[in-house]
This record gives sequence, C-alpha cells and structure tokens, in this order.
Amino acid sequence: MLGLLLLCAGASASHVLTVSRQALEAGLGEIFKRPVRIQRLSLSPHRLGLHHVRLEDSSSPRGQGRPFLSIERLQIEGPLFSLRGSSGIQSVSLRRLTLSIGGVPLEAEGRVTLKSAPRSLARCEGWLTIQHPFIRGEVEVQGTVMEPVFIGWVDGPNLGLRHFVIQLILTQEGMRLEQCDIEGGWSARGTFRHQGVPRAILKLTGPTGVYELAVEPLPWGAGRWTIWLHPTSRALRSVTGSWAIRGSRLELKADLLNSRVLMNGWVSMRAPYPAHLSLDFNDVDSADCIDLVLPGQRVEAFSGRIQGRVDLEGSLHRLTSRGQLLSREGVFGREQFTLAAVHFHGMGPILQVQDSQISKPNGALLMEGMVDLRRMGKSNFFSGMRLSSVQLPVLKQVAREE
Repeated sequence: MLGLLLLCAGASASHVLTVSRQALEAGLGEIFKRPVRIQRLSLSPHRLGLHHVRLEDSSSPRGQGRPFLSIERLQIEGPLFSLRGSSGIQSVSLRRLTLSIGGVPLEAEGRVTLKSAPRSLARCEGWLTIQHPFIRGEVEVQGTVMEPVFIGWVDGPNLGLRHFVIQLILTQEGMRLEQCDIEGGWSARGTFRHQGVPRAILKLTGPTGVYELAVEPLPWGAGRWTIWLHPTSRALRSVTGSWAIRGSRLELKADLLNSRVLMNGWVSMRAPYPAHLSLDFNDVDSADCIDLVLPGQRVEAFSGRIQGRVDLEGSLHRLTSRGQLLSREGVFGREQFTLAAVHFHGMGPILQVQDSQISKPNGALLMEGMVDLRRMGKSNFFSGMRLSSVQLPVLKQVAREE
C-alpha cells in the first residue's frame, strides 16, 4: 500500500494510473471490518475513482456475501498525494450509493465539497438526493465532517411532505443524533453503535407523546425491534417485532397490545411493491386499537371488544382490504349491542360494509354503508353507515356461523 502511495505522489497530474485493486480492497476491508470488492479503480495525484464498489455483510455464509453498501461510482478530487505541497480532499461525488439497512435498500446520489482544514474541523457543503421504497427526499449538507448538518425535506405515501433539520456527531463507536427537528412539532434524539453488537436507539417526541425505538440488526438481513409508547392520554405500552429478508421480500412480524393484535406478512422490495399483510385481533379493547392509530383521540361513536381478522394485499400504495370482525358488549352510535358481526372490503382508506348485523336486547339491526378511515376521530366518521331493522333470528344464525 505504501509503495502505491509513493508511486502516485511522483506521477504527473495529467496521467491516470490503473492499479491493482487487491491492496485497496484489503485495506478498506480492515477499516470497515467487512469484505470489500472493487470492480475498477483509477488513480492520479488529483483524482481517485472507484467503480462498482461493494461492502459485503461479513455475517453472511461464505460465498454468499449480501451487499451492505454498494456504490456505482465514487470520485474523490483534490491534491490527494503530493511531495511538494499539502494534501487533502476537495470534493466527493457519489453516483447511486445503495445502503442496505437490515436488508432494506436506501439509495442516494450527490456531491459534497470540503474546505481545507484538519479532519475534525473540515467544513463540508453539498447536496444529496435520497430514494427509498417508501420515502424520497432532498438534503443540503453543511457543517463539519465530524459534525455534519442536514437540512431538507422528505415525502412518502403515509408521511406527507415534511421539512427537517438534522445534526449528527460521528464517533469511533458509531454516531449520535444530536438534533432532529421535524415539521409538525416533532423532534428526535438517538445513537447508533456499530462496534460489537450493532444497535440503534431513537427517542421521538411530539404532540401526542414520547416514543422510544430500539433496533438490533441480526445476521443475513434480519433484525428485531421494540417500540415503547408514552402517549399523553394512556399508560405506557410496548410493541415488538422482527424482520427478515427472503429473496426480494421483506417479511414482517409484530406483537401489539400484549399479543391481542398480531401482524404477519411480507412486502416486496421491487416496484410496484406488492404486499400481503394480516392482522389478527384476539379480544382486544377497541379504545386500545384506536389509540395506537390516533394517540390521544377517542371515537365516542363506537366501543366494544373485538376479535377477528383483516387481510391487506396489493400494491403498497394501493392496498385492498377484507375483514371479518366480531364485537361484544359495546356501543355503535346511540345503539347499545350485545353482539356485532361486521364484514367489509375496501380499497385504500375507503371501506364498504355489507351483510353486517348488530344484536340488541330487544331486536337486531342490519348494518351497511361506507367508512372513510381518514375521518377516524371526527364526528362524521360513521356518517356513511345505515342501520335498518331485521328479525332477531337472522342475527342469531349469523352469530352461530361465526
């Protein structure tokens, strides 16, 4: 490696050298503690170009290295090697960087310009564009190399357009999220440790409460996570789950509300991102379910305990749903019921309720109509539903079949 640097230092600035990749792969592998593969490398005293770079997951089985990070092209410019003057990096440009976090790809492109100074004080300016299966955004980079600041926006199907300011502090053990302010009154702090057992911890504070997330990546594109919820209106509760990569699928499992709600399914990581998810409800209080979706809000028009199953499938941005739920000893609107059998199907947030009935002590009602989930928590949530009288024996038969 030393001989390579001396050779470059004496070379003409206009002459590009093609060198062996083995020494650089070995050196970078020692730094990152992961196998490194470089398809092509070009080098001069003022430019270093790396093409098709892969950092592999060192925990993968031998010969089956899963890419942890890949770069189509990395170009570094500046007086890199000089015997007569100062050395340093002036700019770094990336083309299609793909970072796999737990097997989920995050893509970025951009260019960062560095101003000469000691490494810890060197200032950086530049931009990045980010593309992810579920999110996209643009980021302006400022600050120093060891304490960069990111100002930008992100957008996603379930997130909406949000602006943010983030400051990181890089350390030998990993990095610390020193500041993260997100449009809408949210802020976050956290740490990521890459030495030993990798682990990320994030604390998110917002209008509806405090939420803490711990993520632990596991070998071969898998991992587990735990969320502790401190909503402003209800007691502390936790949600646990895991993920695993099987081919192009991200498999998901989650345990919500002490196993009273279980989620299983998968999401494809290839466009148009088909998915299949199922939610199983086991005698769960409807108020607890609503508080998970809309922390701090109540839906006064409905209460009761729920059991049954809901299936979601289709493109991630256009999911269809189908569900069969039973609820006992509750309230729907002004009607108290002993048993409600609800059948629905829908597209996105719009649900069509059909062949559904509720049983009261003095009779039964047929229930049908439309529900828009975007109205949840509002007074008109059930405005599209209709109730009509039926004979009690009809509902008793439905209840026995369920």
